[in-house]
Amino acid sequence: MSQVTSVILTTAAGEIDIDAFNELWEFDGAPEFADHAPISAGDKHLECNVYLGAFNYLNLAAFVATIKKVEWSFPNEVQLFVQEHNSVRFREVGLWERGE
Repeated sequence: MSQVTSVILTTAAGEIDIDAFNELWEFDGAPEFADHAPISAGDKHLECNVYLGAFNYLNLAAFVATIKKVEWSFPNEVQLFVQEHNSVRFREVGLWERGE
């Protein structure tokens, strides 16, 4: 039986590439994120990086901790959306408390 969590991570354009993030996110054989911006529709480029992943039994707290380890150039532009198993909608996960 699976407990799949779908994840959307967005960052400011020009932030770290997804390979650097995947190196931080390597524990317990976690699958890697994929960058889907190159296949987006329209005649312009996205003005943010969009990374997608689907993870079985995602430890969300550990994942958020990994995101917080990154020295983001524009941390206020980093957003995390998750759709947990048996949920029909994504929800935004707050990453930064005031003063962080």
